[in-house]
Amino acid sequence: MFLKGDKKPGSVGEIDEYKGIEIEWKRGKKAILTIFDDEGKQIEDVKLYELKTRPEMHQLLLDKGFRKKTEEERMTEIQVVRTESQLKAMDPPMAVYQTMTTVYFLAFALIAGK
Repeated sequence: MFLKGDKKPGSVGEIDEYKGIEIEWKRGKKAILTIFDDEGKQIEDVKLYELKTRPEMHQLLLDKGFRKKTEEERMTEIQVVRTESQLKAMDPPMAVYQTMTTVYFLAFALIAGK
């Protein structure tokens, strides 16, 4: 549940509540949290599979300095995922056209607002 959620379509695990975490799934491998510094250098490996409860996992992330996403950050992330999904479902030339049109209007609005 902590990593994958309840396995329903679109479900995400509780780990998704935290900022700065990317998951790389490796079939048949035990869950290990690899922590990197700001320059991308590996600092530590934490064996998540040794933790027994979800509260332990939450506390571990907080102790390691991870922060939960704000409600605003979570809403923005949901909007981005929805937009990406919609663009992927479109006819490719139409998606490019609509994306470029959106960029054009956003740039125009920024320039006009100054």
